[in-house]
Amino acid sequence: MSDIYYPSGSELKVHGDVEVTGSLTVSGSDTFKVLGPAEFTGDITQGSSYDFEIGTAKVQNLEARDAKVSTIGTKTKPFAKMFLASEIDVSGSSTLSIHSDGLPTGVNITGSMTVSGSSTFTVYGPSSFTGDMTQGSSYDFEMGTAKVQNLEARDSKTSTLGTKTKPFSKMFLASTIDISGSALTITGSAGTNLEVIVGGNIVPMDSSSNNLGSTTTPFHDIYVTTASLKYVYPDGTLVGMSADEWVEVSESRVNKTEWNNIRTGKMDKVATTDWTVKGNILPATTAGKLGGYSLGSDKLRWSSVFVASHINVSGSELIISSPSASAAGDNFNIILSGSILPADSDNDSIGSETSPFKDLYVTTGSIIYVDQQYEVGHAKRKTSFTKDDVSRLREGKPLRATEASDDDTKVKARMTGGVEITGSFTLDGTTLTSTISELNYVDGVTSNIQTQLTTISASAAAGGSGATGATGATGAAGSDGSTGATGATGATGATGATGATGNSNLSGWTLKSDGKGSLAITDGKHTWTLTGGKENK
Repeated sequence: MSDIYYPSGSELKVHGDVEVTGSLTVSGSDTFKVLGPAEFTGDITQGSSYDFEIGTAKVQNLEARDAKVSTIGTKTKPFAKMFLASEIDVSGSSTLSIHSDGLPTGVNITGSMTVSGSSTFTVYGPSSFTGDMTQGSSYDFEMGTAKVQNLEARDSKTSTLGTKTKPFSKMFLASTIDISGSALTITGSAGTNLEVIVGGNIVPMDSSSNNLGSTTTPFHDIYVTTASLKYVYPDGTLVGMSADEWVEVSESRVNKTEWNNIRTGKMDKVATTDWTVKGNILPATTAGKLGGYSLGSDKLRWSSVFVASHINVSGSELIISSPSASAAGDNFNIILSGSILPADSDNDSIGSETSPFKDLYVTTGSIIYVDQQYEVGHAKRKTSFTKDDVSRLREGKPLRATEASDDDTKVKARMTGGVEITGSFTLDGTTLTSTISELNYVDGVTSNIQTQLTTISASAAAGGSGATGATGATGAAGSDGSTGATGATGATGATGATGATGNSNLSGWTLKSDGKGSLAITDGKHTWTLTGGKENK
């Protein structure tokens, strides 16, 4: 069988599997359709004026019918995506252009892309490269603005950023230029001055070793404003020297020897007049428990120290001593023109329990006691104790009633727990002459003594009653049967003597009159005799 013909407009449908072992030619204007999977082991040749429409096709090789006009897809019907396992090989002097209607389009390459040959790889528009880019050393890579994560030199000894003939106009850095070699060389064109303009600060990485210039390559001149040069000590202390101060140094013509004297602290060999300092004089390190720097020494002392306000002592003691005067037995005085005030009135003292002063000298003005429970200015806040007060106490006189120095108002003394008087006792100009033993005679007296004596004396002056007469004897008894004789009448008693030696007793006191105008009074220990209205002891 060679040919199969069927009328125009008809369809030849073959159901089931069709295996063609020879060639299959389909002619005419009708379409050859295969429904279902198809496998072609030979060549498929199609006329140039016809379309070949297939679904997913697996081919070994896909060749262009005409290398100059054949395309994969067309402008009106482009492929949505193209997947390649390895390479796009553009031979000859042809150009591989990836664009859309003549406009640049985005191309994403997730693997590696190698461009070989002498042709130029040109990208129109922004490009983003997330992987590495490798270029032959003999080729140039020309681009506009490039954003890179890191830019590494191919050869650290020969690679450069720009060249002498094609230098960069500017280089912008956000932070650091890290030089791994020993020098960063910035040079200009031969015969022209190179100026390095810095918009911020030039700061050394290591202040202990980094310099501006060196002993072999110093700068010719250093220009600074009149603000000054700033010297920074290791502890951060800042000392400046202004242009005017440099002029003063320059006019003083300091030579090398004098400068060495300044560096070694031999100021007496440099200046013989007063030194004026516009800042602070500070030690290089602060003093500690083991010592520190001093102003003067045991052998070289300052004559005077003048300060405007404060002496601030951070330790526990401010020691002002004169070892030489103490050794010689001379007096050492601290003379003040103002007041000594405590920083803390509740805790600060003059002297201490273990180190008291020998004597305290004050003027007759007084020692003033301050009661801090009252506000300043309150009448009860201050109480003075003057030299006059001490003198009054020594003389047995009362203290002043008020703070006025001319106040002579007497103050009544209130004494509890007993009082001892070693001299005489005078009341309103009359001196007491009785001894303490004599005063003790009135111990236990609870009422007026004179009233009691007057009462006793009047009682003793009246005579006592006479004694009662004795009772008469009883009559003798009569004989039996007869009446007894009547007893004799008793004798009449004798009349008592007037003012006889009667005694009287009153409240523990015994009084005895002798009838002649004398009266004896006794308390069992002592006896008083009153004669003619006078007291005899």
